[in-house]
Amino acid sequence: MAEVGAVLVHGLWHDAWAWDAVRARLEAVGVPGAAVELPLTGLEDDVAATIATLDRFGKPAVLVGHSYGGAVVTAAGGHPHVTQLLYLAAFQLAEGESVGRTLPDLDIPPTGLGEALRFSADGQQVSVDPALATGLFY
Repeated sequence: MAEVGAVLVHGLWHDAWAWDAVRARLEAVGVPGAAVELPLTGLEDDVAATIATLDRFGKPAVLVGHSYGGAVVTAAGGHPHVTQLLYLAAFQLAEGESVGRTLPDLDIPPTGLGEALRFSADGQQVSVDPALATGLFY
């Protein structure tokens, strides 16, 4: 049986470093891993970066997505190296659905994310209030 590894996809407001401790623990028990560095320029670009990482990884892998990374792994999950998808506090979106559905003015259960979002004056940039980030994400 081929060795199965883990390809890890971070969420928004993180980078591949978020998986450093997880990768170290997996490798300590003999599970090879790779963390995708998402460009965060759009879902299509993030899926392309994930597919490129899977290609370089070159072996069967569980594709793990955290938060927004769930949307990425859903879209990239058809890659031939992917054996399973794992969602870690992640979004599994239907085609055409947006992570933006978490905003508080929509009729869905609250997540706290909407309260923590801070938009630039022109609406083009979004960040998370640092005072709320730790409690929200961790």
